[in-house]
Amino acid sequence: MSIRIIQFINQLRGLQLPKPTPGTFYVVVSGDQIRKIARSAYGWDRSSDIITANAGIFTPERIALGDSLEGLPFIYRGDRLQLPDILKQFSETIPATTDDEVSIRIKGVIFQGWTATSIKRNINTVADAFTYSLPYDSSDLELRDKTRAYNFYPADLFIGGELYISGQNIKWHIGLRLTETIKTIDARTKTGHTIECMAQNSAVEFSNQTLSEIAAQIMASYGDDLKPLFFDGDSDIFPKVRKEITDTDFVFLSGLAAQKGFMITSSDTGKMVFIRANVDGKPVTRFIEGDTAIENIAATYSGTVRHSSYQAVTESAGVPGPSSILADPSIPVYRPFVFSANDLEAGNLETALKWRRSKSLADSTKLSITATGWRNQVNMLWRENMKVTVLAPSVDIFTETEYIISGVDLKKDENGGNIATLEMILPQAYTLSFPDSFPWEG
Repeated sequence: MSIRIIQFINQLRGLQLPKPTPGTFYVVVSGDQIRKIARSAYGWDRSSDIITANAGIFTPERIALGDSLEGLPFIYRGDRLQLPDILKQFSETIPATTDDEVSIRIKGVIFQGWTATSIKRNINTVADAFTYSLPYDSSDLELRDKTRAYNFYPADLFIGGELYISGQNIKWHIGLRLTETIKTIDARTKTGHTIECMAQNSAVEFSNQTLSEIAAQIMASYGDDLKPLFFDGDSDIFPKVRKEITDTDFVFLSGLAAQKGFMITSSDTGKMVFIRANVDGKPVTRFIEGDTAIENIAATYSGTVRHSSYQAVTESAGVPGPSSILADPSIPVYRPFVFSANDLEAGNLETALKWRRSKSLADSTKLSITATGWRNQVNMLWRENMKVTVLAPSVDIFTETEYIISGVDLKKDENGGNIATLEMILPQAYTLSFPDSFPWEG
């Protein structure tokens, strides 16, 4: 290779590509995806508004080409995208008088007077859920029909007119009191059925297929409405995996996803989505100890699920096969862990070891913050996979550190005020990049 070519390559390596910025134009480069651009520009997925703002690019002819793995139109290197300043957060809105008004839509009909007692979203479960109650009059025929037990009708939760969770009724409770009857209904995203169900009536083997290919086959029986989406690209291939007839669909798919650094969650429209942690997005909020917005903060550090070393072993027909070991130098005591990599992780032991170590970090280190209000500093409803920064010396977070929100629980306090309990983890817990230092080390 000539000296000039080497110099040119080194110049490219050092080149800082323009970062997507709201209010500007952004030129697509190889490897870009619409959601990746949106997260980098806004800190959260606001891809639908980018598509709307670029009707000249996303023409009917472009859209007719079909959707990419992330369920959105294709983009190509050189596309010049306008990134608008002011965007809505969710894909569907309805009229609302306040930004915290809760509305419930059941099979297309919006009912007033409901009280939402629990609203939960999580980064690694397909069962985002909410519980709602209202005084029930069985002589109201429309209300009786829409809330009848075992109808599994679609139920959508709007907050401030924004679609927050799209699901279906799944559990019904009716209680007669002295002066009124209260009906309480649990609703969750439709993909929650995969937690209890098995779509295949026999064991199934998959060979040399990617995660999206396997997920599409598993979910095919549920219909196009639950066709899985991949917001962050596909995985490499699994050499060979087997789904037993007794494996529920979610347990099987989440096991595969974990080996490739993916998490399974739900979109705001209720579809199954495979995502990676939003490690490259910009923080949407700073939580600094002493801020009036923080009502409570708690941290848990558990040494029971972390280990000094991780060993992946394989065998075939009872004969030991390749094995590999990865250390965690941050654990100062002897705590070895050995696991089988025969099926899901065979063929890529070092990568499997890194994901196992990262998962242990995710399971061991928990941070919970209860904040005033359901929206953050830029007036966006709290969502899983948002990035924030935290500085809280009282719970051993001595340096301002980035965290990923893994779970959101919106509720009312005893005075009727809105509060949000946010569960958080370190971003590196969902990547192959292990931290060199930790916030609790001071």
